[in-house]
Amino acid sequence: MSSFGSSRQYHQMKSQVHNGHSREARASVTAYRGFRFSEDIDFSCQASEANVLNAQSVLKQAALEVKEASWILIDIKDVRYSGNQAQAEILLEYSLRGSRRRGLPLVQSHLTFDEPLYTPTERKRLAPAYSDLNDFEIQTYSKVEIVAEKMRALIQQQEKWPRPRDLFDLWYIFSERSERFPKAKLRDIFENKCHIRSVPPDPSLLISSTLQEWNRQAWDAQLAPTVKNPARL
Repeated sequence: MSSFGSSRQYHQMKSQVHNGHSREARASVTAYRGFRFSEDIDFSCQASEANVLNAQSVLKQAALEVKEASWILIDIKDVRYSGNQAQAEILLEYSLRGSRRRGLPLVQSHLTFDEPLYTPTERKRLAPAYSDLNDFEIQTYSKVEIVAEKMRALIQQQEKWPRPRDLFDLWYIFSERSERFPKAKLRDIFENKCHIRSVPPDPSLLISSTLQEWNRQAWDAQLAPTVKNPARL
């Protein structure tokens, strides 16, 4: 997606969506020199209708810049709300000119308005691999906040919606990168994040045989498109 990435404004959307912070998806992964492609990008924002309008405005401007630079067409879809309007989703369809036989690919932008942060955010400078994109900065979650939220996400999963990408991310953070965090701090953030979503803050659920089986079935299908050589579960 080099040409889509050519728009600096899209990557900097968090600075123009009032107090928006990049969450644990691709922007945070890239900021911490990560490893995995994602088809969506998430932001935690203060609750305000202006946040969504700002996001739409920035995305539309980004789409125009991409079209001028590459002739890739991007269509910004209407906002979709969920969770009593606590979350908003803005879909972007993109394609090259010419005929097509299937639906356009989608990039998902998720804005969450009810996810409090328990650690200060961090500013990270990125040096993209694409020659047509200059260095830029993003505001992102701290590493310990990312880990705590991914732990909660695994407990929230259901059989029909497994989360092998979150499981892979945690494996990579702890095993491949050998990251370590103060246990008391991680537990405190984890428990607080579970509380606001009414999720049992029980770490033993992370190693349950049920969770392993759900993710084993979806491991290859969901990871293969995002990781060059995914580890075996």
